[in-house]
Amino acid sequence: MHKRGFVPKKATYEHLLECFCANCLSIPAFNMFKEMIVHDHVPCLSNCNWLLNILCQETHFHEAQIVLDVMHKRGRLPCKSTRGFWMKHFIGKEKFNF
Repeated sequence: MHKRGFVPKKATYEHLLECFCANCLSIPAFNMFKEMIVHDHVPCLSNCNWLLNILCQETHFHEAQIVLDVMHKRGRLPCKSTRGFWMKHFIGKEKFNF
């Protein structure tokens, strides 16, 4: 977007991230997440949790680990339901570093 001279505000990024997550477009959502971080916009916790869930459901574990690492560095932890989702599906599979 920046290459085209369009500099979105945080709210615009959040809305785009929500739209990608709502349509289960995990990789475009992950790319939007990365762009937000590059421009020092931290996605809201609900969008981070949503993104983590769809990345895991689509078995994009490397990308999910990156989201989790960024959340930890920014002092944000996944919500209880997201942690429960991981426990249910990935316990003992050593996919994530909590």
